[in-house]
Amino acid sequence: MKSLILHAPMVLAAGLPSQLTTTITNFMTAGQALGGLLAGIFLLIAAVQFMSGGRNAVEMSKTRIVCVIVGMVLVAGCSILKTFIGDLIGF
Repeated sequence: MKSLILHAPMVLAAGLPSQLTTTITNFMTAGQALGGLLAGIFLLIAAVQFMSGGRNAVEMSKTRIVCVIVGMVLVAGCSILKTFIGDLIGF
């Protein structure tokens, strides 16, 4: 009967300085905070304009809602990039 020799699996790993990883994480966290803050401010402005009534105020609030969407996309993009870079470094 033949005996099987089991080998340890080969793993690829990239070693980056921990300072670089921390810096990337901090930039992405700052992007998330900035996007969330901008989205919150524009949402507040849009709500006040919409509640004040009038045709022009409603039209201006629509523009603010677009700014809220852009802010939320910034938050989501930074979250995804942060996760992607973290997974890429630790492969």
